[in-house]
Amino acid sequence: MDEAGGITLFDFDECQYSWYVEDIAVQLYYLLYVYGEDSKSERKAQYELFVKYFVRGYTENGRTMPDGWKDHLSLFLRLREIIVFVGMHRSWDLREPDDWTRDFLQDSRMRITKGISLIDEFF
Repeated sequence: MDEAGGITLFDFDECQYSWYVEDIAVQLYYLLYVYGEDSKSERKAQYELFVKYFVRGYTENGRTMPDGWKDHLSLFLRLREIIVFVGMHRSWDLREPDDWTRDFLQDSRMRITKGISLIDEFF
């Protein structure tokens, strides 16, 4: 509690030290679900824009991307999907899900059981 009696909350859900590619994959995962969730072509376009501008921003001061980083995105996107799927089952009342939630869980379950990620669907 601060001096004025207010409470400050911190969300430590993503506060972890992880491999560099996981940090990229987490942001990419949520981008792909927020924009173009029903269209693989829109997801692919958003993926391509994300990678283009992410790499440009990261490398503009002479830094280089780690070797093979794109090769590992699929793995870390699958990990993020499992974490979200488990979190929804742990924290949400899913007895009567709305249409979006039902469709998300159905698609997510399919990707998890088949071992594919959001980006594997369009490559």
